[in-house]
Amino acid sequence: MGLSRLPKEQRPGVEVLANWYHASEMIKKQSQLLNKRAAEACQFFWQEGIDCCVMKGQAVARFYSDPLLRNSGDIDLWVNTSPQNLQRVAQKHGLNLSGRNYIHYHFPLFDDVEVEAHFRPSYFCNPMLNRRLQRYFEQEKAQQFASKHSFADDSGFIGVPTLKFDYIYILLHIARHFFSRGIGLRQFLDYYYVMQQPISEAERENVIMQLRRFKLQRLTKAVMYVLQQVFGLENQFLLVEPDVAEGEFLLREVMRSGNFGDFDDRLRPIGSEPALMRFSRSMRRNAHFVFHYPSEMLWVPLFRTKEYLQRQMIK
Repeated sequence: MGLSRLPKEQRPGVEVLANWYHASEMIKKQSQLLNKRAAEACQFFWQEGIDCCVMKGQAVARFYSDPLLRNSGDIDLWVNTSPQNLQRVAQKHGLNLSGRNYIHYHFPLFDDVEVEAHFRPSYFCNPMLNRRLQRYFEQEKAQQFASKHSFADDSGFIGVPTLKFDYIYILLHIARHFFSRGIGLRQFLDYYYVMQQPISEAERENVIMQLRRFKLQRLTKAVMYVLQQVFGLENQFLLVEPDVAEGEFLLREVMRSGNFGDFDDRLRPIGSEPALMRFSRSMRRNAHFVFHYPSEMLWVPLFRTKEYLQRQMIK
């Protein structure tokens, strides 16, 4: 999208331009595949009598000026069922589930696209906030499974959340990445497009109230700063007043770590180090977050340890 908007005098040389055009065409082809697979995945669960909707990904792409140019990843489905029923459905179709954690299974529907079946959309490590969040999801889920979206390229249709839910969930997703391994600008771009979609003043006030209940006021202010400074989000779309200091801290972390912490020197594996050492380095990386987000970060070591032990019991 940015490439097509560059003035002629600012465009790079022919070789760089050709590589960029090639990359954009590959993104379009991958998005077309994801559209098709997302529709097929929704159809699969609907036929099993399980309500579902696509979170992020192809659901958020519809807000982009050119949905096919959103850089796609995997397919995240919120499925209205239990982990045990997911296992039953998988066994019925001869599928081997893997990668279970607190919120999802890897559900191997396709060879060419990864599907995560979420029985919970997200979580907090803080148990009090997490109970509050899970109650919110339970209250909201009926509305999230009620809407459908048809793809312009005739790939089919998918279940999509409400816009008000996306205002909250995409920020939760940013928080989840940021508090765990690291986050890139791609997730912020999703939020940039979500926030330009119109919601009523009452819905906006409800979004702000919910984010306050989840102790995300400080992060919300930081995200507003990044959206304004990096993407040029206009004042009329801001949820709250940006916080410069918190925003600069967040942006430094984004530039240092990248998505999933792929570029974070604090998390880079050192040879064949044991899991305990990797865990220790991850906790050291998170230590300086405590002063900014204590209500969540103080609970991370306990939550991670508990999750690890539960995974071992499942095995």
